[in-house]
Amino acid sequence: MNRCSVSHGGCASWYGGTSSKEEEEHRRKKEAGNFSPRDGAVSPQGSPTHSRTREGHPLSSSFCFRLTPLFHARPFLRCPSTSTKLSSSMRTDSWLELLRLPQFGRDPLPERAKFQHVLYALGLCPPVMERQVTAPLRAHKMILQIRKRMCYLPIFRENVFSKTMGVAHSEWTDHAARAFNLEEPPTPYEVATFTLGQRAGNAPPRRFFQGIATRAPKIHTSAFQWWLMGLGDEVLEELVPGWEGARSEFIKTLMGTSSFAMWALGTNLMPIVRTRAHARALLTEDTRFRKVRRELYDTTYVQTLLKLGKRPHPVPRNLPALSPVFRTKEEKEEYHESLSERKKRHRRGSQGNVWWNVIGIEKYPTRQERKKMRQEGWGFEYEGRLKL
Repeated sequence: MNRCSVSHGGCASWYGGTSSKEEEEHRRKKEAGNFSPRDGAVSPQGSPTHSRTREGHPLSSSFCFRLTPLFHARPFLRCPSTSTKLSSSMRTDSWLELLRLPQFGRDPLPERAKFQHVLYALGLCPPVMERQVTAPLRAHKMILQIRKRMCYLPIFRENVFSKTMGVAHSEWTDHAARAFNLEEPPTPYEVATFTLGQRAGNAPPRRFFQGIATRAPKIHTSAFQWWLMGLGDEVLEELVPGWEGARSEFIKTLMGTSSFAMWALGTNLMPIVRTRAHARALLTEDTRFRKVRRELYDTTYVQTLLKLGKRPHPVPRNLPALSPVFRTKEEKEEYHESLSERKKRHRRGSQGNVWWNVIGIEKYPTRQERKKMRQEGWGFEYEGRLKL
C-alpha cells in the first residue's frame, strides 16, 4: 500500500496509537486552545490538516488516507471514498497497459514489468535478449501472469504467438507516414530499434519510452509498442478504437521530442554545431545533454527542416547494435537456427565470469598475477577478461 507523506506529528496514528502520557498531553493542549497543526491535528473529515508532500504541496484527494486522532489507539483506515482512485492512479508499466483492458479478463497482472519479461512471455528471443539471457526466479510468476492475460483473448493470442510476431512491419500506412511530415521517414524497423533497442556491451540500459509517459496517453504508448513488435493493425483497431488516428497523434508526439526528431531527420547537423557540448549531445544519449539537445532542436535550421520535411545531406540513422525485432521472417528463422550455438558460447563466457568473480580474484589478488595467469580456468580467453 502506498503511503502519504505526513509530518512527524501524525506518524503515531500510522503505527497503532499513542501512550497514555501522550493522550493526556493532547487533551491538555486542546483544552488550553494551544493545539497547533504540528501536534497532529486532524480535521473533522478525518484527513490531517497539515499533510503535505516533500515539495510542500498539499496532497491530492486521490492519495488521502483517513488517519485516526492521536487519542484513538487503533490502526489507520483507508478513506473508502478514494480507494478506487488510489488503485487506478498507481504507476504501471506501459507494456502492460494494453493487457489491462477489460477484454483480457480479470486474472491478476503485475503492477509493472520490464521489456524482457514481455519477451519471455511471448517466447521471443530477438538480438536484444543477448543482454538478458536468463530471467530471475522471482520473475517466473510475473511472466506466467502476463502470458495468461495474452491467451485470454483469441484474436490477440493468435496474433502474438504467430510467426510474424517479433518481425517489424514492412511499411507505414499513408496516414501514419504523413504524421512524420518527412519525405523520407524512418522505417518501422528503424523506429523499433531506436526506441526499444539496446547497445552492446556494458552500456547502461536505454529507456526511451520512459520519457514519453507524460506526453501521450499511456494506452497509446502501449499500443504503439505492441505494434512495433509486430502486432497487427486489425487487432489494435478492435482493442483501441480509432487506432489509426491515435498512432498518427503519437508519432507527432515523438516528432516533438528533440532526440527522436533529430534522429528521424537523418541529415548532417554539423551546421548547427558550435561547441563540444553540441557535438556530444548529437553523438550520445547522455541525459546530461538533454537541455543542449533541446537548444539544437529549437534552432532555425532544424525547425526549417522539420517544417519542409527535407533531408538535404543524408546520413545513416544511428541505431543500437541489439534490435528488438527482425526485418523479415527469414531473418528470424536464421537467427533462431543459430540460437543454440550462441547460447552455448554465452554460457561458456558466463561460466568464466563466475569463475573469475568467485575464485580468480581471491587466487590472484594483484593485477600482475592476474595478467600472467589470464589463461587459467574459464573466461580468461574471452575479450572481457582482457580488460584486466
